[in-house]
Amino acid sequence: MKNHFFLVFLIPPAILAISEASLFWPKFFFISLIISIILIFLSARAMTREKIFSANFLWLFFIPAFFLTSSAAYVLVLPGKIFIQLIFFAQLLFIFYFLKNLSGKISSVFLENVSYWGNFLSLLFWFSFLFGIKTFISLSVVYSTLGFLLAILLVVCETFWANKIARSETFIFIFLIPLILIQLSWVLYFLPLNHNVLGIILAISYYAIIGITKPLLRSGLSKKMINFYLIGGLASIIMLLATAKWI
Repeated sequence: MKNHFFLVFLIPPAILAISEASLFWPKFFFISLIISIILIFLSARAMTREKIFSANFLWLFFIPAFFLTSSAAYVLVLPGKIFIQLIFFAQLLFIFYFLKNLSGKISSVFLENVSYWGNFLSLLFWFSFLFGIKTFISLSVVYSTLGFLLAILLVVCETFWANKIARSETFIFIFLIPLILIQLSWVLYFLPLNHNVLGIILAISYYAIIGITKPLLRSGLSKKMINFYLIGGLASIIMLLATAKWI
């Protein structure tokens, strides 16, 4: 921790300042995002000393990089400055948490947790952005589908890596899970619901599917787990639809 004090405590506020600057200079948006990702890349490299092109480093770097990218994209479809500031604050907390744990010995518990919840939030932001961007530009459903597919595929692969599940066991699920979620995204895409609601529904679906798949591949799946994720996920979606404002 002492060796990486400045990285842990200076990089998160530096990224916050860069994000804030992009609000005043919108043309600076993509440059600010690239700078933020480079800062995370250099910090992770300095802390882990992993080879840049090794699978371990790339998948580890993917977690904060995708979180920054998806949350920054989500900011583009947010209506109010208060919500934007909340997203920037979430970025600050996430990057601090990530770097703080990266500064010591990386535990399997941290890796699984940051992967599971980090990817869930990242997908929620990314899904909401893709559903919402169609109200600003006439984006074809084909391009949106490609955006859904790429994000889901990468997240699923990273999740299996973080949970140390053998590739031979995950091959079919790497194709099956994106296929299921892509089909669901097509259905949701044409529903008259707010983009945030659509994003949450698809993110909950991902949460439930991954929650069942991981113990299944580890031979630890129980009826209780299935009921928890299926019934819990379905109940959450029903409550969301019941309270959501139709547009």
